Amino acid sequence: MVAKFAEDRVLYRSEVIESSPFTVRFVDYGNVQEITDNRDAYPVLKKLLDLPAQAVKCSLKGVSPKGKSFGEPTLPLGCMLKVLD
Repeated sequence: MVAKFAEDRVLYRSEVIESSPFTVRFVDYGNVQEITDNRDAYPVLKKLLDLPAQAVKCSLKGVSPKGKSFGEPTLPLGCMLKVLD
């Protein structure tokens, strides 16, 4: 499926990870978002699923922040999907 990311209202590939509340993971970025409006999620064309998910869950062993936390994560914007009929 594709879902609109709340910050930029652009459609990105996603997968459902929870049905109540309806929550998706954006498969090419890894971030998670609750979908509150059904008009913000759509079935995806099969050809858009041919490319494997680009987000990979990982961590760095032994890395810690200088302060109390790493702060707010940043999300690279772009990679807009054009949904074709």
